[in-house]
Amino acid sequence: MVADALLQLPCIGGFFLAPIVLHTVFDRSVVASAYLLIPMPLGMAVLAPVGGRLAVQIGERRTAMLGAVVMIGAIALQGVGYATDTLPLLILGFFGLGASIGVNQPAVASAAAGALDATTTGVGMAVMRMTSQLGAAAGVSVAVAASGGERFGPAYVVLTVLAVVATVATGAVIEHDPEPMDIALGLAQSVPAFD
Repeated sequence: MVADALLQLPCIGGFFLAPIVLHTVFDRSVVASAYLLIPMPLGMAVLAPVGGRLAVQIGERRTAMLGAVVMIGAIALQGVGYATDTLPLLILGFFGLGASIGVNQPAVASAAAGALDATTTGVGMAVMRMTSQLGAAAGVSVAVAASGGERFGPAYVVLTVLAVVATVATGAVIEHDPEPMDIALGLAQSVPAFD
């Protein structure tokens, strides 16, 4: 739960800054900014199934750490895009940020659910969602405070450092033994079908 909350801090902080940077720094309209943000949810949607498979195949801890390392790179790339006034780098960072959460969230959720027994899974996952939301709210606050409302360079530095902290925290994720059905599904999805 702690790792998930820490992963949300830089992720949602980066999500929150994105439209503001596009509008104020790159002088994009609200509509254009909305279109330029599509790579974020696209990255999540494309990589979430991969994250689920990886959690079964290589383990939840490694998968969560992989997603967290991608997050470090994505936020740093956004910062470089901002600093060099290079929109394609910023957009690539948006995709990477979405991809990182798509990879690490299935792994972290699987580890949390696996640590609970059947009678406490519902409550335990609800607590995890709450701590995740607290991390997200803190991420917005940190991003705004670090930017001072107009200087985004310091905000990207702070968010990158927080992504490093989150990556270290994912190293403490306690894996559980996957269920036989999870293993079978993970293997079935990685083996090409022969017709």
